[in-house]
Amino acid sequence: MSTHLSEAILRSIDVNKLETIGTFLRANPHETRPTIEGHFARLQAAGRIRSYPLIGHQVYYVLTSKECKARGLSPKRSLPFGPVGLVANYSSLLYCSDKAVRRRTGRENEATIPELLTRGFAADRYVRHGDGIGLLICDCGAFPRHIAGKAIDQWSRRRAVPAWKEILHAQGFTLIIVLGDKNKADHVERRLFDKGVRYEFAIYPELQRFFLKAPTAKAVGKEKAQC
Repeated sequence: MSTHLSEAILRSIDVNKLETIGTFLRANPHETRPTIEGHFARLQAAGRIRSYPLIGHQVYYVLTSKECKARGLSPKRSLPFGPVGLVANYSSLLYCSDKAVRRRTGRENEATIPELLTRGFAADRYVRHGDGIGLLICDCGAFPRHIAGKAIDQWSRRRAVPAWKEILHAQGFTLIIVLGDKNKADHVERRLFDKGVRYEFAIYPELQRFFLKAPTAKAVGKEKAQC
């Protein structure tokens, strides 16, 4: 069994914070499901990744604390996500695997675009979008007004940052709003109309299953920065 696919799985988990067999298969359609399942099983048996419940019978994988240490990452990366963090990171993973783009890590951004990492801005939610930058905004079960408000806030605060003003003027920045429901996207779009915000929607119906039981207010308050 070749090692390059196993290394690709580990790199993907490092970048995306989690991975699933389904999303990895979507990003690597030339591979077969049994082959991918075999690599995940071997990595788990070797103590390099571990799994947690995702939804239904599905699981997601993260790096073990040992693997995190070997990669210079916090051992907290081996712990399971709370309900809001799980939806946010899984939504990002769906988008990246679907669009064949790579989520930029906080470490990469600090090394290459430190002038854009103003305090209060997400450091690890950026992806390449055309010739510019996209920022992922994921629905964690909020009302449309909250999602639209966050999009407007993320856009307007950047207008006051010199390094961002040039990018906004050149239309090199796009908000990517990831949702599970087109009807919800329509409500958000009405609230964003004529606000001068450059955005697009990415809709994945499978996300709706996470919202059958809404996260508690305590959980949302603790993890809202992850969305």
